[in-house]
Amino acid sequence: MELGKGLLLLGLINAILNLTSVPAQDNVFISWAHSYANFHNSSNCWVCGAMPLSVMDGLPWWVSPLRYGDFIPLCSFLEQQKGTFLSLTNHNLSLLSWCKKKPSMGQGHRVTFNMNTSLTEVTKAYTSYMKNKKEKGSLTKGGQASRYLEQYYQVWDEYFWMTPEKGQLITPATIYWEQKEQKVGFGDHPLDPKELKYMGYLPPEQCKQILEVTYHPNQSVQWPGSDWKYNPGIRWVAPNGTQWLCGPNLWPWFPVGWVGRCTLGFAFAHGRIKRSLHQPPVNLPYLHARWTGSVFQWYDYLAALFVPSVGTADIMVKVEALTNFTKQALLDSTKAIQALNEEQIQMRKAVIQNRMALDILTAAQGGTCTVIKVECCVYIPDLSGNVSTALKNMQNQVKAMSNENIPFWTSVLSWVKGDWWKTIVTVVTVILIILLCGPCFLQCLVNFVTQRLIAFSHVGGRRAKVQYISMNDARYGN
Repeated sequence: MELGKGLLLLGLINAILNLTSVPAQDNVFISWAHSYANFHNSSNCWVCGAMPLSVMDGLPWWVSPLRYGDFIPLCSFLEQQKGTFLSLTNHNLSLLSWCKKKPSMGQGHRVTFNMNTSLTEVTKAYTSYMKNKKEKGSLTKGGQASRYLEQYYQVWDEYFWMTPEKGQLITPATIYWEQKEQKVGFGDHPLDPKELKYMGYLPPEQCKQILEVTYHPNQSVQWPGSDWKYNPGIRWVAPNGTQWLCGPNLWPWFPVGWVGRCTLGFAFAHGRIKRSLHQPPVNLPYLHARWTGSVFQWYDYLAALFVPSVGTADIMVKVEALTNFTKQALLDSTKAIQALNEEQIQMRKAVIQNRMALDILTAAQGGTCTVIKVECCVYIPDLSGNVSTALKNMQNQVKAMSNENIPFWTSVLSWVKGDWWKTIVTVVTVILIILLCGPCFLQCLVNFVTQRLIAFSHVGGRRAKVQYISMNDARYGN
């Protein structure tokens, strides 16, 4: 009984310790800070920005709506889609008021929209949705195409639930596109209101012009409205670099049967780059101790011995720190070698050009070697190709260290990848070890199980021999 209680207590302790080992997830703010620094081509700096208001919210995205100068590139973007979507084939875009160029339009955001780039960005978003979904997609029990999952608003897009980011306009928008509830759908069949996707509504006072694009069977389709007649499954993609803002929700595209009042805009998170801070963050020493502690101390071994879960987490932290150091060393080496390689290329060109110039100036005297009256030979090898190959290999190593989605068989084959004879020796050695040690291990296992069964059978036999004496027999001594 005491042994059973001890095992139960040990199991509970192990379960509690395992609960503390939460799988690591990407930090959204740190990922944004890295991309912000890369965009501004800065390094060895502090990136400052606004944090989410709560753990349930994402980064506070601000949205700069399209201006008058951005609508001409938007019309060109729609022209690129005419050969793909029937909804735009017979659509005369020049008749749209916002497609006509005006003298007082201004420059806008000075961007160019491209269909291929937009599809690439949407493909990444689609892959991210499919990768991060934790359950098989399906409508709600009531058959509705929108829902609240905890505090997250989601809409159904035939294959998965779309979760928007949160955004806010920084200035009033030039144009809103509004699609109201559609009465009929494909084949002029009535649409169930549950099938509509409510994307969100922007307040009308923050807009200069509202264009209604609701689908009507007897009217031509207006972009970006639904087209149940020619393209019932169309999804209107936001041009590259922009997103659809519908109320507080940011969407990469409009699903089939969307409803809302939305505008296009460029989403950004406000940030600043500083080379130094007047006062370092309070938790900086703890972060250094947490993420750069790559050396094992004596208490690490004690933790691994008595509390395996804590010891395993500690080992993972130190391995990650070593990976960070190695990755940073490779990046620094790559930059240094790349700079030296570029310098060597320029020096080689300068030396050859100077030698040619000297030969031309001293041609009347017989050349440079005749003037200095010594034997001279010039050969400067061009090894920049070899250096570029080495740099490419180092970049592949850094990429491999950063890749988290390594296929299972790739990980297995990496243990035996190498010379063919080494692979054969490794496989043969493993087989011999299994053949030699396998029977012994099985025999020990069989003996152990047999002994346990015999012990249980003895205990059962002893219990079977116990006799019960009646009270009358005990009274008369029979």
